[in-house]
Amino acid sequence: MRCVTSVVILLLGLLPRAGSEARASEPFTLSLLTRNSLDGWDYGAQPIVGWSNTDGRLSGDERATPLLASWTLGTQFDLTFHWQVQPGSALRISFPCLEANGRLDLRIAEGDSCGALFHDNKLLSAGGNVPASETGHQSTLRRQRDSWQLFVDGQLVAKATIPAEMRLGLTLAVAEGAASVANMRLDEPVGRPIFNGVDLTGWWSPRGLKSWPVVDGEITCLNRSGDYLRTEQEFANFTFSCEYKMRRGGNSGIGIRTARNAWPSGDGIELQLLDEPLTAPLTRSSTMGLYGNVGPLARADHSEDWNRLVVKAEGYLITAWVNGELVQHVNTARLPELKYRPLSGWIGIQDHGAWIRVRNLNVLPGHEGLGPTAWYAQRPLDGSQLVLERLMNSERLATPDGVRAAALALPLKGEQEQVLAELSGPGAVVQLDVPSSTGELAFYF
Repeated sequence: MRCVTSVVILLLGLLPRAGSEARASEPFTLSLLTRNSLDGWDYGAQPIVGWSNTDGRLSGDERATPLLASWTLGTQFDLTFHWQVQPGSALRISFPCLEANGRLDLRIAEGDSCGALFHDNKLLSAGGNVPASETGHQSTLRRQRDSWQLFVDGQLVAKATIPAEMRLGLTLAVAEGAASVANMRLDEPVGRPIFNGVDLTGWWSPRGLKSWPVVDGEITCLNRSGDYLRTEQEFANFTFSCEYKMRRGGNSGIGIRTARNAWPSGDGIELQLLDEPLTAPLTRSSTMGLYGNVGPLARADHSEDWNRLVVKAEGYLITAWVNGELVQHVNTARLPELKYRPLSGWIGIQDHGAWIRVRNLNVLPGHEGLGPTAWYAQRPLDGSQLVLERLMNSERLATPDGVRAAALALPLKGEQEQVLAELSGPGAVVQLDVPSSTGELAFYF
C-alpha cells in the first residue's frame, strides 16, 4: 500500500455473544430426500434432533422430533418410499389439513395394522398384515381425490375414503422404536400446457419474438437480443415443468414471479441455467442457483442432452428438481435480500447468448396462500443474516439486535503495509472513502 493520505472505512459488524426424454403427459417423479441433509424437511417450530441422513436414508427413533416437509400435496399423487423398522417399531406419516385444523395419520409397521388411517383420531381404515422382513419394504401411497390406497410390496393393504378436495401437508415421525425411510419420491400430474407446441400464443417479450421461433414443437432461442420470453399470464403458487437442452457452456435462466416489465434477478426470482463441467464447484451461478443469492444443493443436469426441470413455488418456498433429483430448496422469507420480492408474476426463459431448446412446458396450479404457518416459525437469525438484515432494512436501526456500526479513520504514511482493522465474526465493510487522490492504494482482505 503506497499513499500519503487518510482512509475512512465504515464497518458494520456483530457484537460477540453467548435425463431421459419424457412425454408431455407423463407425471414427473421427484425425489424428496437429498443424499446427506435434511433440506426440505426442517420446517417445524422446533429445531430438528434425533434424525440422520446417510446416503439418502433417513433414520430416527421415537425420541426424534417430527419432520415437517416444505411441500404440500394435491388431490392426486403417488408417494413412494422404502421403509424399514426394528421389531415392534412403527412409523407415523401425518398429513395436516391445510384448509382447517386436523390431520390424517397413517401407521406404517409390520404386523396387522400397517396402513391404519385416522382422521382426527377417528379410524378410517384398520390396515392390513405385512410380514416381517430384514430388508424392509417398498410402499406406494396413492391418492385420487377421495380414494386413498396403500400398497406394500405390491399388495393393497389398506384403502379408505377421504374428503375429495382436502389438501394436505406432510410430516414424518417415528411412533415407536426405531425406523428408517429411503428413496421417498413424489409423482404428481403435470397440470396444463402453457405452450401449445405450434406458436407463441400466450407469450410475449419486450423486444419482440424474433429470437424465439417454434421449430418441431420446441421453443428455440436464436440469440437476437430476445430478453426474456414471458408468459402473458401471471402465476403465484405453482409447479412448473419443462424439458430443456442447451449448448455446451451455455447460459440461460428461468424467471418466475416477476412483474410484467421487471427483471427476474433483481425484481423477481431467476433460477440459473448454466452448462458447466461436472468438476466445476457449485456457486450461486450454477444450474438452479437463485442467481446471485443462493447456490444449488447439487447438480443433476446432462450437458447437451434433454433435461427435465421442475420448479415448485409455494408461499416463500422455492424448490427445484433436475431429472428428478432435488437440487434447490430455499425459504426466501428467511433471506433479507429476497423476502420482499413479489409472490406472483410471469414465468419466462432467458436469452443469454446461447442456443436453448425448450418443450413440454406445463403448470400445475398450487394451493392459495403461504402454506402451513409452521414453515415460518421464528428462529434466531445467525450473524451474517443479522448484518445483512441491518444493511437492507433501515427499520432495524431501532432494534437491539447486537449489530453495531463504526467508522474508522486512519492516516497512511509511506509505502509499507499497514493493518487498518482486525475483525472477527460476521461483518461487512460498507464504504471506503479516500479524501485525497494522491498516491495509490491496494486493499487486501
